[in-house]
Amino acid sequence: MAKKNSSIMPQSRTKQRKRSSPADTPKLYEEHSEHRGPMPVPPMSPVEQSLIKMGAPEVLTMREAASFAKVSYGYVARMVREVKLVAYKPGKSYMIRREALADFITAKQAGKLEKNV
Repeated sequence: MAKKNSSIMPQSRTKQRKRSSPADTPKLYEEHSEHRGPMPVPPMSPVEQSLIKMGAPEVLTMREAASFAKVSYGYVARMVREVKLVAYKPGKSYMIRREALADFITAKQAGKLEKNV
């Protein structure tokens, strides 16, 4: 067995780190006192409240979204394709969050989207 030459082996490059004292560490709750407790929940729009009353689940399929928005399936598919309706695709089908559908309905009612053809 050959001896390893220590001059060939790289030196370890560890530096001595200065340890910080507890006085150097910021106190999170003192600096950010407004974040104590649970985070506030943003208020729901009236459209989303009505969707909840109608029994809309938290996540909807495109067919369910079309039914709740009272538009055709093709229109919902086109709005998803054009990214005017936010959706995600966990597998083969698209899913739409209830908040995104409420925003879509609000924008449609305000006339910010094209008319259903």
